[in-house]
Amino acid sequence: MASIFANSSVVASSDFASVKTIPAGLPLISNVTNLLPTPLLRGIAFGILLSIAPMLYAETIYQVTRLMYQAGHLKRYYPLPKDRNYSSVYATVLSFVVPCTVYGHVVTQGPWIWEVPSFTSITLSTIGYMLMHDWFFYQGHRFFHANKWFYKMLHEAHHEYSHAMNVFVVGYAEMMENFIMVGWPWLFWTVVIHHYGNQNLAILAPPLSITAFTTLIGHSGYKYHVSFAMFHPLIIPFLVPGMSKYMLTPGDHQVHHSHRRFNFGLFFRMWDYNYGSYKKCEVWARDVHYWRKFVAENPDYKTNKAKVGFNLAETEWGF
Repeated sequence: MASIFANSSVVASSDFASVKTIPAGLPLISNVTNLLPTPLLRGIAFGILLSIAPMLYAETIYQVTRLMYQAGHLKRYYPLPKDRNYSSVYATVLSFVVPCTVYGHVVTQGPWIWEVPSFTSITLSTIGYMLMHDWFFYQGHRFFHANKWFYKMLHEAHHEYSHAMNVFVVGYAEMMENFIMVGWPWLFWTVVIHHYGNQNLAILAPPLSITAFTTLIGHSGYKYHVSFAMFHPLIIPFLVPGMSKYMLTPGDHQVHHSHRRFNFGLFFRMWDYNYGSYKKCEVWARDVHYWRKFVAENPDYKTNKAKVGFNLAETEWGF
């Protein structure tokens, strides 16, 4: 039964190309899912198993940033909630990953490879993807806020978190919304790399992983810090002076959750600038000592939003 991956560590096997290598975990998952009888089932099972990796990534970011916050290296806009909504977050990850793995098993022909591309190739493909997805995300996200029916059906649950957030809030949303806003662009990009990228995972993975990083950090509730680059080194070029001012930050998305008529973008500020929907974060980020004292003095702050300085009218639906 053929694998969809190529791996030079496997010798004398027609399932794999002989000169390419990919991360060892992917052939391991493939060996397990190859026990299933059809490409569709193998694609679904592969996606279910592969989706564990983003969950571990999210937990790693949560724990590391929490420790940095407690040590006084990071500041937050609101207290750090402990709830992590694992089941809804995992459902979200499935809506991103499974369509791509099903496509990879059912539609594509020949093995997917892992071959490090040129700097130019990886730069152009990553920026091209980010521009494409950012435009799509902005238009779709704004539409969900402009149309009350779609907002109630697909987006309202995500905005139950209006101030105190952590990285797992990104997955507290309707599964269909997440497929439309992230899963569909991921699937589109998988098709593009299938047809024009030599089925090279090293070209496919960076923009998809940057999306995961951006959505997780964007919902973290922390004031942006250069140390976040440790979670995805490819974002370093976007932090240089002159470029960083065009990038959306956790503070920008914090504004979106508390002022729902603003900051609809995913990566860049340019669409919000262009359509007049950008609003700068005006909330002061505080250290752990401030928020510990605040929570001790205001144990009901989660239900009494006025205590964290909210204009409650701003948290209502739409425009």
